[in-house]
Amino acid sequence: MHSDKAMKTSVGQKKPLTRNQIKKIKTLLISEGNLRDVALFGLSIDSMLRSSDLLNLRVGDLIDTNGEIPAKIDIQQKKTGKTVTIQTQDDTIDSLLKWIEVSGKASNDFIFTGRKGTGRPISHVQHTRLVKKWVELLELPSKLYSTHSLRRSKSSIVYAETKDIEVCRQLLGQSNTSATSRYLGIEKEDALKIAAGIKL
Repeated sequence: MHSDKAMKTSVGQKKPLTRNQIKKIKTLLISEGNLRDVALFGLSIDSMLRSSDLLNLRVGDLIDTNGEIPAKIDIQQKKTGKTVTIQTQDDTIDSLLKWIEVSGKASNDFIFTGRKGTGRPISHVQHTRLVKKWVELLELPSKLYSTHSLRRSKSSIVYAETKDIEVCRQLLGQSNTSATSRYLGIEKEDALKIAAGIKL
């Protein structure tokens, strides 16, 4: 039986996507013409939200009174109860607006619904299957990726470029930097880099 600690560690070990991989997946999804998946993938990367928070977003959570989606949006996390500010790229905003318009969604509708017309949001299991499908477009081993990969991707890029763990903590909405370090696998990564530089 796995301990809670072991389970939490295994979550953090899922690989993030690189900037180049993100661009390639976006391009492939756009070429397929799947508006929902383009919007879902883009917001998954940009928002860095947990899957549970992302999938339960309603149209009114994103669109303001002018019918627009602002670049910065405050979202309350279910797990922690804390509010995080997500920042969305222009292309993600465009894809979200197109999906909402084409699907005819009202303010109280869930943004990312299944294809059976129930109006319910897609499940975490379905989201995970989509992630594996997306990484397989690049012939990546799907077992190494999960919804956590999308949550980790942008924050991993931010850390690689800034080395500022506090900024990453805020972006992820986590309670302390130790949790963020474990989640991003930073301690192990930095230790390996140090070890690689030691000549015996």
